Amino acid sequence: MKKFIVLLSFPLFLFSQINQDLYTEIAQINTPSSVDKYLSIYEVLFTPDDKYFVVNMGYKPSYFAVYELETQKYITLFKVPGWADYLYYKDDVFYTSNGKNQQFKLSINDQSVNRLKKILFEQINPSLCNKIKIKSQSSRPFVEECIPYRDYLFCWEYIGDVLKIMKTGCVLGDCINGQGTYNYANGDTYEGEWKNDKRNGTGTYTFGEGTNEGDVYTGDFKDNLYHGNGTYTWVSGDKYVGEYRDDQEHGQGTMTWASGQKYAGEWKDGEMSGQGTIIYNSGDKYIGEFKDSSRHGNGTYTWTDGTVYVGEWKNDKRNGTGTLTWTSGETDSGYWQNGELIEK
Repeated sequence: MKKFIVLLSFPLFLFSQINQDLYTEIAQINTPSSVDKYLSIYEVLFTPDDKYFVVNMGYKPSYFAVYELETQKYITLFKVPGWADYLYYKDDVFYTSNGKNQQFKLSINDQSVNRLKKILFEQINPSLCNKIKIKSQSSRPFVEECIPYRDYLFCWEYIGDVLKIMKTGCVLGDCINGQGTYNYANGDTYEGEWKNDKRNGTGTYTFGEGTNEGDVYTGDFKDNLYHGNGTYTWVSGDKYVGEYRDDQEHGQGTMTWASGQKYAGEWKDGEMSGQGTIIYNSGDKYIGEFKDSSRHGNGTYTWTDGTVYVGEWKNDKRNGTGTLTWTSGETDSGYWQNGELIEK
């Protein structure tokens, strides 16, 4: 005979050990009080084909509510006389037995899905089957518990009547080819367009835990990377608006620091490179060429008191030929090295 596949069960975790902020709530399930007002949730089981999850409720008799995992759609509720100690599953059929060694079968595709059928264990030989033993109710702690499974988190308060279902991964829409919202396990969230299972198009990426926590990028994506036009806002208050290529500032863009400093101009591979203008916190202003975020090439630096230097720069300092004009009208013109005039 063929071996039956056992339902999967996982260790329970105390509520305090799991960061629920990493998940988005997608559904709540209440116990069917109209069936039995004393029902309470104390166990969730999953079929190994990831089609269904089963909510175990009640005690003498036992109730099992079956739901689709991906849609959280209710399928059926079945009742087992006495206390169920084992549960089996194969090909949309559930099997269970109770402490009196009575055996029952429920086929989800059966027209009478709510009717358990007594069967002989000649069809399911316990010695040849993998099986799951349902936990004893008396040993369960009276606290809020959570079970993580795949991208899901199932939480309830024992004894309680509400099962809260949360999810990471794609929590809304189409995250393959379309518009969708995806929650990552590290707390990051992306909401926007997808193509070929990647972030492609316009969207918003918000960082969760880590060094970038609280930062937000809104703009164009290509194959999961910032690519095109976008805005990156740091939690510190710094902000970049402009062009990106392969996850880096590249092209024309404006960077505004929380301190008030501002650069507008060309970028290359994440650095200020090319022609640009920067206004410093002090009010000083530089217009000219940059390389690797330093003044490099020809440019004009104007101090707030009116002093002006026009000439060559290297590594953020006056290097090469240039003229410094003081507010008095006097000038120092010649060859500069590391900010000092060495030859007139």
